[in-house]
Amino acid sequence: MDLLQNRRPNRLRKGSEDLHGSGTLDPTGARVSVTPGGGADRVLGFTGYRHPPSYVPRNSVLVQVWAVGVDGVDARVVGLRLGKRKAGPDFEEDPEVQPPRSQFQEGSSKDANGKEGDHVPPKKLGRSASLRARLGSLSRRKGSISMKGGWSSDAEDGGTGKLRKSKGKSKELPPPPASYAEVGFIPGRSFVGRVLDCGWDVKDEHVRRGDWVIGHLETRKCGALTQFIVVDRHRVHRVPYPSTMNPPDPTASTTSATTTGMMSSSSGSSSRTARPVPQQSLTLEEFALLPLCAIPAYRAVQTFTSAFDGPGLNSTRPPPRSPVSMDESKKLRALVLHGHTGVGAMVVRMLAHLNWRISVHVPVPGRHEEHRPFMADAEERVRDLGGEEVIFDDGGLPGDPWWDDGRAAAVRVINGLKEDGDVFDAILDTLGGREIREASERLLKSHGLDADTAGKGAIDQLDEGSPVNKGLKKHSHGQFTTLVGEWPERVIPTTADNFRAGLRAIKINGGAANGPAGAREEKTRVGYAWINVTQDVDWEGQDIAANLGTALRLALEHNIRPVVQRARTQDEYSPEYHWQSGVIPFENTPEAFVNGDGPLSSGGTLVVKVVN
Repeated sequence: MDLLQNRRPNRLRKGSEDLHGSGTLDPTGARVSVTPGGGADRVLGFTGYRHPPSYVPRNSVLVQVWAVGVDGVDARVVGLRLGKRKAGPDFEEDPEVQPPRSQFQEGSSKDANGKEGDHVPPKKLGRSASLRARLGSLSRRKGSISMKGGWSSDAEDGGTGKLRKSKGKSKELPPPPASYAEVGFIPGRSFVGRVLDCGWDVKDEHVRRGDWVIGHLETRKCGALTQFIVVDRHRVHRVPYPSTMNPPDPTASTTSATTTGMMSSSSGSSSRTARPVPQQSLTLEEFALLPLCAIPAYRAVQTFTSAFDGPGLNSTRPPPRSPVSMDESKKLRALVLHGHTGVGAMVVRMLAHLNWRISVHVPVPGRHEEHRPFMADAEERVRDLGGEEVIFDDGGLPGDPWWDDGRAAAVRVINGLKEDGDVFDAILDTLGGREIREASERLLKSHGLDADTAGKGAIDQLDEGSPVNKGLKKHSHGQFTTLVGEWPERVIPTTADNFRAGLRAIKINGGAANGPAGAREEKTRVGYAWINVTQDVDWEGQDIAANLGTALRLALEHNIRPVVQRARTQDEYSPEYHWQSGVIPFENTPEAFVNGDGPLSSGGTLVVKVVN
């Protein structure tokens, strides 16, 4: 029976269809959901026999999911805590796990095995060496080389005011309470698939049977890690056929009778369902990550362009390309935390398209033998994204909480940039936390170092020539945008969280500042914006479907695509890179959702292939 063209009249109620009785769906389907008895480190389980949806509402579509994109938000929704090390009640510092990083001392060019290498690491885990020549503001503080942590702050508490190290053994703070999902909860928000059926009120100009679609589900409900889902039409958008997939084969065996029928009908000659394959498209993996990364990235860039009254990504005005605007000293400069992957990488590409200068913060792995290949890969990736500089952190100190997901190390990086005299116009926070917001506001208020101060040893000039406008602040205001908020473990914000964020957004951030530039910093205003994961409408009043259409246009016309982790040829140096290929089969999904240093920590993303 042609499943995509034959439709049985509704016998259940108005606006729905009996899918089981009509033979449209196979009576069983697989899913990944929260299961009891898995323990603290295994909260999800794979179930192969579950009833798929029984009807399609009037304004919804039935989609067979082919791939799902997941990130740290999906892990925190089910109660996991992400960090540099694995959680445990009897956890203690192990010198074998966190050895001193002595190979990154000044003048050392040997790797962990004592062999000479052609890639000389920095004196400490700081700024990139290969991208340094492209940036005018290039410097590093003197006397900050540390045996236990690369870019250390002069403050005893590491710049956070909370993470202090006592004598002998580090005293770790207890993790904050996490919210746990109920048994049967299905995670996953971003997906790509094919439409099996549509509700009666879904018009053909929106989506029709046989179309490939991408979608983004509500964070409070999720539910994408299953074979079949019913989605509101305002949360999906039609996309072209994936570029790397072969045309459908009617004789190919699939995971269910539904898949076979769908592929058979799509290869026919029906003008209603058959569509020509476009010459330009995205891969299935890129489509799975596009809603996950592009929607928050696009909304974050909206706050930047609105704060500085510049052309947006959806504007009819093209980005300025005049000789004046191409001057490096006149471009706006942004700092993106965890800008090497996930949402941060999409923001880097969007800002590069708008002629911004972007410095990308990248966290280093916890084991010292991983630093060299990881840093080389990060520099190459940031260069391809359009970034101007890579700023590595110290990889975490022994006194940092294991559950902070690198926030303490990021605070030390931000404090170090301020002491270096760097000037930024905007900062994107992908980690969350009050400490990062406070440190970012101090950096955005900074006007850099004066010429007389820069020559007194505060800045270590590593490159020839003078820095370009080291102490020049082009605007009297800055913009801080966060994707997480001040409570990263609380994915679903409360009413009080939204109220405080609203007050902070309309507040004029000022206050006295110390130092020679205190008078100017006192007048600097820092705007605040929080891109909430539960927000269905953006700053311009567009819904999810409209944002998906904009993201698809940017991907096809300007090559602003999500980063899919590529498979490594050398993965023996770290067991953590077992999942860093970025694509995992459906049945192995529970193994990727783990506490501590898992594949979804440090801004990592994964693509779950539901249909192989």
